[in-house]
Amino acid sequence: MFSNSWLNSLPSRTGDDCGAVRVSADFSETISACRRIVSESEALPAAVRAHRLLEVLVWLESEGIALHGAPDTLAARIRRMVADRPERSWTTEEVVAALAEEGHAMSAATLRRRLSGEGAGLTEIITDTRLSLALARLQASEAPVNLIAAECGYDSASRFAIRFRARFGLSPSEIRQKNDIERIGTTNERRGVALRVVAG
Repeated sequence: MFSNSWLNSLPSRTGDDCGAVRVSADFSETISACRRIVSESEALPAAVRAHRLLEVLVWLESEGIALHGAPDTLAARIRRMVADRPERSWTTEEVVAALAEEGHAMSAATLRRRLSGEGAGLTEIITDTRLSLALARLQASEAPVNLIAAECGYDSASRFAIRFRARFGLSPSEIRQKNDIERIGTTNERRGVALRVVAG
């Protein structure tokens, strides 16, 4: 997906310029984490590595740098709708109604046919979007797993944990443990940099 050379080309110190954008400490930390993930590719399942690498794109977009290339597909529209309200049940009828509100009216049969033409299925899109959001929330917050499961549309925390493990290869609690270890490492790395600066 991303090569180490691409990541190495990105600025990594706070205050570095990236075109007209100043690099924040959080973005710098994200780049450093991505470099570690690429160099230590066996440490996490591929799905988790890919998700974390995509965080770079989210940071770029939040800074006003949008990378375009893929056309706005029906699957992409549905992903955005689900991401905005992941707690909804998102039945086929609800998706059809929401698309009609956006000016993309179609029948349920047409929806299925068009998604099939894009190589996607409605259930797959909804599940993937919800689980990706859950992964991000697990990594970025201390909220209880059952709360994150509910916010992402799962009535049962155990069913959520089963689907999460099937998708990412780790349970929600294992992701939390790995994330806590990485945070400790990042904090210690920052302290080490500060100590070198003071001592130097």
